[in-house]
Amino acid sequence: MLRQATAGQIAGFGPQALAAGRARDQQSPARRQPGRFPPASAATAAALASTAMTVLTGSDEQAIEQIRALLPPRARPQRARPAGLPAPQWRQLSAAARGRFLRALDPVLGPAERIRYRTGTTQARIPDDPPGLLAARAQAIPQLLWPDWAIRLMPARGFAPGPFRSAIAACLLLPGQPGRTISTAITALHAYRSALVVGTVLRALASGGHGTVLTAISCLAGYLDTSGSPIDYQRRRDLIPAGTITAGQWRDLCYGAAAHPGETRRHRDAQRYLSQLLTGADLHDPRHALAFTSNYDYCRYQAFAATLPTGLREALHGHAAALLHDLGIGEPLTWTPPPGCCAGLDLPGPDPDDIDLDAASRLVITGGLPITEAAA
Repeated sequence: MLRQATAGQIAGFGPQALAAGRARDQQSPARRQPGRFPPASAATAAALASTAMTVLTGSDEQAIEQIRALLPPRARPQRARPAGLPAPQWRQLSAAARGRFLRALDPVLGPAERIRYRTGTTQARIPDDPPGLLAARAQAIPQLLWPDWAIRLMPARGFAPGPFRSAIAACLLLPGQPGRTISTAITALHAYRSALVVGTVLRALASGGHGTVLTAISCLAGYLDTSGSPIDYQRRRDLIPAGTITAGQWRDLCYGAAAHPGETRRHRDAQRYLSQLLTGADLHDPRHALAFTSNYDYCRYQAFAATLPTGLREALHGHAAALLHDLGIGEPLTWTPPPGCCAGLDLPGPDPDDIDLDAASRLVITGGLPITEAAA
């Protein structure tokens, strides 16, 4: 308050406080150092006490508003400790007071720091999660973000679904991460993924006005930490082979669903589909046995997955469930964190349950509209 308050802020405490503030401004810079000389004016001391009570014991909204009013403007993202607040004083603050300072700083922090410190949530704190907690969270995360959460979090323009899902899934390891290096934080899930690419996605979200996505990442990570997941994706990544279905099994499924099995290419894409269904695998990862070999290969797979007949898709899901049973994995086939994880956030995408599938069917099947026109 002594260092940053303006005359206008002091004026709110009355004419005596304003006069004392102006008198202080006329002092030499050495005597204006708060750590060396306490305020000589009773009016200034009263203003400071009133502000301190708001910051320390007022509501979160009042305290954050008061802190932001005192923060100096910054032309670029800054670190989490407020400029002008020495490290010893920062360490002396209670965890609750530090959390309020961190939440006040949320708009001026870099996007990765906003996630690490959880500054968009009421759980804002110094990132110091123990390694065991971070490792357990990594086991509960697929390499590709759950499809329904990708729908909620991905803006309508500017992002490709595959890279977006991969980057956001990796970012679920950032909340509470003590180290500031993104590449180190995401190694457990995405050793191949460039930290530069992940940082680019986060900056694009922040600059595009989608800061709620950064908050949602913190909320999802918090849910996994407190409630866990019924699926251990790391165990699946370790146990489930690339050959999830043999050529003979694929032919039998196709004949049973009155579908054509196609050539070797179609069988390989069926293996990819099952791998992503069971483990959430990012097949852009070159270490994966079923990794895409080119953009053309990826597009061909996307066409395969998007045009699977309903009967064949259900048969593949049944085969996947049987595979889990044979491996002794008593988990649901798929799972996703509940929508309530991010209640109250204005996310860029719709909730999947709000999509009118009957209307989509009328437009595409009855009306015969191309997919892009029906989506619009």
